[in-house]
Amino acid sequence: MNIEFSIVIPTWNRKERLIDLVKKIIKINTNFDKYEIIICDSNSTDGTENLINSFIKQNFDINIKIHNTKFNNVSQKRNFGIKKSKFNFIILIDDDCLPDDSFFYKYEELCKKYYGKKLIFSGMYLTDKDKIQKSNYYRYRDTRNYKIIKNNYLDYEFIDFWNIVTGNLCFEKKILLENNILFNEEITGYGFEDVDWGYRIAKQNIKIVKVDVGVLHNETSSNIKNYKLKWYYQ
Repeated sequence: MNIEFSIVIPTWNRKERLIDLVKKIIKINTNFDKYEIIICDSNSTDGTENLINSFIKQNFDINIKIHNTKFNNVSQKRNFGIKKSKFNFIILIDDDCLPDDSFFYKYEELCKKYYGKKLIFSGMYLTDKDKIQKSNYYRYRDTRNYKIIKNNYLDYEFIDFWNIVTGNLCFEKKILLENNILFNEEITGYGFEDVDWGYRIAKQNIKIVKVDVGVLHNETSSNIKNYKLKWYYQ
C-alpha cells in the first residue's frame, strides 16, 4: 500500500523555527513524491512568507506551499490545510516541533497496519534534556507529556480526548470529513480548541491512541500560567 502524506504546519512569527522544521522534514523524508508540505500562516510580520518563498525557489523539486488565512487562528489554519491537502493521510505538526529521525517511517507503518480503522494517532512531545535541567517550567511541562510503555512502535494505547497532542498527529482525512469534525474556529485560548476537537472525535466513536512517534517540542512561551490554566479546565 502506498502511503502519501499531506503535512500541515500552522505558523505565526516563528520563521527560524519553521525553516528548521521544513529542513528536518526534507532531511528525514527524501522521497519527495510521497508528501507535500502545506504551511498555513496569517501574514506573519517577521518575514516568514519571504523566507519560505525563497526556500521554495531554491528547492523547486519539493512540494511546498504557503497560504495565509484571514485570521491568526490555529483552528482556521489547520482546517484550511486539511481542506487544501491532496493526500488522504494527514500529519499535523506545529512550527515549534522537530520530528525525530524515525517519524515518517513509524507513521507510515502505522497507517498501513491500521488503514480504514477509525483511529487518530497522537504522537509524543519530547522535551530537550538541557531545558529540563535548567528550568522548572520545562521540567513541569515534561511531567505532563505522556510516555509510551509499549515495546513495539506498531502497538498503541487508548487515551482520553483531553490528552490529545495536536502538534503531532496523523490520521486519515476521510475520517474527519465523513464525520464533519474539523476544528472549531470559534474557540480561542491556549489549547482549548484541542480539547474541544478531541471531545467531538470521541463522541463519534473514533478512538484517539498514543503512539511511539516523537517530536522535540521547542515551545517558546514559557508561560506556566496559561499552561496550567489549560489543565485546570480540562
